[in-house]
Amino acid sequence: IVVYTGVYRESVKLNKAITLRAAAGHAPVVDGGWNGQAVEDTFGGTIGCGAEGVVVDGLTVINCPGRGIGVSASHVTVRNCRVDNTYKGGLGANAPMGTYLDGLLIENNVLTRLGQERVVTRGGRVNGSFLFAQVRDSVIRGNVIANGLGEGINIDRGSSGLEVVENVVINSAHVGIYINRATNNTVRGNWVIYTGDTKPLGDRHDAPSGIIIGDENGSGNWPPSAGNVIIGNVIVGSGKMFQVRNNAHNYNTQLEENTLIAGNTFVAGPKTTRGLDILANVQGRPHGAAVIRDNLIHFEWAAVNGDIGTCSSAAIVFHHNAWSEQPPLRMRGPGDVYGDPLLVNPAAELRGNWIDVETGFNIDNYRPRDGSPVLGAGSGGGWIGALGAEV
Repeated sequence: IVVYTGVYRESVKLNKAITLRAAAGHAPVVDGGWNGQAVEDTFGGTIGCGAEGVVVDGLTVINCPGRGIGVSASHVTVRNCRVDNTYKGGLGANAPMGTYLDGLLIENNVLTRLGQERVVTRGGRVNGSFLFAQVRDSVIRGNVIANGLGEGINIDRGSSGLEVVENVVINSAHVGIYINRATNNTVRGNWVIYTGDTKPLGDRHDAPSGIIIGDENGSGNWPPSAGNVIIGNVIVGSGKMFQVRNNAHNYNTQLEENTLIAGNTFVAGPKTTRGLDILANVQGRPHGAAVIRDNLIHFEWAAVNGDIGTCSSAAIVFHHNAWSEQPPLRMRGPGDVYGDPLLVNPAAELRGNWIDVETGFNIDNYRPRDGSPVLGAGSGGGWIGALGAEV
């Protein structure tokens, strides 16, 4: 079905293997009719993809009383779409209980102003802007998720084999990328950016975290997170740049030896309070020999009284990381580099107003300059961090 320019005031439910595609040079808009103020009670998508083989390509979806796009079948493709102003999240892929969705391709979409329930109700649920629950062996790449009031990308309950690559998450109020009871997923080459702008949530102004692994006790009997690889990402300005959440009530997270955190660049901003924050499991599941290597942690512009890292486990293996200041003893390892990594312009000012996608972010600001001590210092003889030398 080829769709031409126009505003289509409806919800669309695709229950057969249909391709719904914008005509070349046209800009069709599906308007879900939410007025931005009403309290809603649905998680349904304004466009619902409910059959295997559905393709949605090039449509704009706005004013959604639930999610923008909902996926409830395997082998669905959503690409080149624009989603704006949703009461719940932007895109949600959820399988019915006891089943899985396989083979999704979600690429090159732009989603903005997501999860506005929290503004309307001055509280409300934290809705994942880009949520994948019980999804296997799927690709999520090249998407931009901006100004969401929940998790940016949520790799959730029972998901495995996801390739989450080269996405950009901007000003996600809760956390940029969140892993909860999900196994053997790859999170690679993503950018998570927090501009420091005040969130539109009343007095809740704490800065969001960059990447979190946090197994929630209330998420059912899904296997605990294991085998996840977080590699080559750039995290700028987040409150806690990487965090493993644990406590006696809500979280029960264990890093096992098949978890790898490698080759990432973490750059603090004025509201950063911690670089790497690895909390102990207090429910009898101590961390194993997870590997944290070849990461660059630059903490110079962090909040007053912040610290570059905490780690409560002696089992985790650290090596060949670059720290702008010495971390605690348990986080040090062979091949480490301490001191200024000589990045191009890590204090570059970012702008953002929780509406626009444009932030002034330039990836080249976070590359090492010629003569940087991180060049050639990596465990394989390359650089430390996600980025090579300035170009």
